[in-house]
Amino acid sequence: MFTSYQHLLDELPKDVSVVGGALIIYALSMFSTNTIERRSYYLWVAYPDNYFAFRVQIRVGNIWFSIRGQPREFQPRPELPIRYGRGSAYSEFVVAAPEQLAAACGYLARAAELYRLGRNRFSA
Repeated sequence: MFTSYQHLLDELPKDVSVVGGALIIYALSMFSTNTIERRSYYLWVAYPDNYFAFRVQIRVGNIWFSIRGQPREFQPRPELPIRYGRGSAYSEFVVAAPEQLAAACGYLARAAELYRLGRNRFSA
């Protein structure tokens, strides 16, 4: 039984595990009070500032991220496609290689910015 997301990351290929761990720490650093809460067996969500969630997908060897914001609000990167996620307010991407680290960091930083702006970002 997996008791933490780190235990799940440890089941991934080493390079994906290291990149995933770095991305999670990076994303948590944007809001000092955030922690990670488990929402289901494989789904983990940032709390209380819920601007990203992730799922470690052991069978396929990658990490799925759901982030605040629509795909049109991000600068797309060819190495890491971003697409619509749950509902119309979220986007998602899948990290499967170290070469995607910079793009994923950019998406997470932008998602944090969009979260801070809230719904007011549409009224400008």
